[in-house]
Amino acid sequence: MEQASRYEHLRKDPDALFSIISKLESDLERLQVYLLNSNRKTFVAKSERQISSQELLIGFGEKPVTTKEEEVEETLTVPEHKRILKRGRKPLPSNLPVRRKEHFPEDMTCGQCGEGLVKIGEEVTEELEYIPAHFEVIQHAKIKCACPNCKVGVSQGKLPVSAQPLAGARPGVGLLTFILISKYVDHLPLNRLEQIFFRQGIEIARQRMCDWLAGVSIYLEMLWRLLKQETLSHNYVQADETYIKVHEIEIPGQLVQGYFWGVHAPPNLAFFEYFDNRSGQAAKDVLSGFTGRVQTDAYAGYNPVLLPDAVERIACMAHIRRRFIDGNKLAPSECDRIVKQISKLYAFEAKWKELDAAERFIQRQELARPELEKLFSILTETSNSLMPRHNLQEHLPYALKQKTEMFRYLDDGRYNIDNNPIERQIRPIALGRKNYLFAGSHEGAKRAAIFYSLLATCRLNKVNPAAWLTDVLKTMPTLERSRYPELLPHRWKNPNA
Repeated sequence: MEQASRYEHLRKDPDALFSIISKLESDLERLQVYLLNSNRKTFVAKSERQISSQELLIGFGEKPVTTKEEEVEETLTVPEHKRILKRGRKPLPSNLPVRRKEHFPEDMTCGQCGEGLVKIGEEVTEELEYIPAHFEVIQHAKIKCACPNCKVGVSQGKLPVSAQPLAGARPGVGLLTFILISKYVDHLPLNRLEQIFFRQGIEIARQRMCDWLAGVSIYLEMLWRLLKQETLSHNYVQADETYIKVHEIEIPGQLVQGYFWGVHAPPNLAFFEYFDNRSGQAAKDVLSGFTGRVQTDAYAGYNPVLLPDAVERIACMAHIRRRFIDGNKLAPSECDRIVKQISKLYAFEAKWKELDAAERFIQRQELARPELEKLFSILTETSNSLMPRHNLQEHLPYALKQKTEMFRYLDDGRYNIDNNPIERQIRPIALGRKNYLFAGSHEGAKRAAIFYSLLATCRLNKVNPAAWLTDVLKTMPTLERSRYPELLPHRWKNPNA
């Protein structure tokens, strides 16, 4: 009764009642969108396949009700094909060391005549064993020698350069490599490494490991500069950025937000650079000296680098598509139509993946361009058909304002339809960030950018990062500077191959 009395006055004021109902409907729609996006992030794999709102809003264990029309749309005829069934185990790598153990019968005499048994064959069973890593101390004795007759002067042996990669420090190349790879490839924070070492009876403080990594970065920074220079020498690159929390030394306990700016020159070069902000000046500094086309999202921070005579931006279709996948609840039929049209363009790209750039350019002009024009016609038509204050109107301008930039991917067969390759190189940074949470200082974040750059290029070129880093730390101190480019991951030749 009390609640009813609160709204009694609305019986005489229909306009106020309709206003309240309209507001409640708007609030309900916003909450449904929030729930949809929250469930997508929590329960759906990190992909951009279309998930219906019905799938995400129903309870666990329930199946969405589908109509006959929906079932017909999902029907797919798969052509008959032969499939090769692979049976048995894969052979073990031939480069693994083999320790052979022979097992003879317990009784080596014949049970019938008492004669000694002789080997006539064997049956081999393989067992794959793991030997845990271990520490060892290598003592380098610099032997002093003198002439027993003259007894004048003393000669002393010298340490090889690889025996002490960091002047005045005890870690060997193998230990430095293990620490760096563990943190920046396997995403193990230094405090976990500290615990791992302690279980093996060795106490190495986190701060000591940080100091060692700082020493390694002095070598690798020279390679990083060469890598950045070569990456920006290409006339087509992709760029993106991701955040990292950084401990502000001047304010104990305070974390600030910095950014790794990444640049990828397809197919096999990438580098990252750290800045303590996300401003347009940072983007301009990252791409300093670059001329050509850069593919990015529509973040305004890139605008200062878009000089008409030097740099042109190519838009990213994945960022456009993401808007309409996330906005499916706002206007399901309109979003489905837009996403399906975008899917046609991606189907072309998948089909043309193995073509060379020249052939891909021809196919794009003939087939992809009409479909892209149709996509923007649909976007314009949708924008004109919806009310100005419709929630989908927040997403449509993002795509429509980038029409010119999006059509540019058709101009060259080398260009990608989206920015996903650089986002894949950023993913290891996001994984590491979840484990070590923050960088200890801005200088530490700059060093991390150096390590992530060279390791990403190793990954793009299918180079074993541990083998590469071990060889670099052994070779670089005695190598002439003019030969440093030979140590970049995409040019490096494994001496043990």
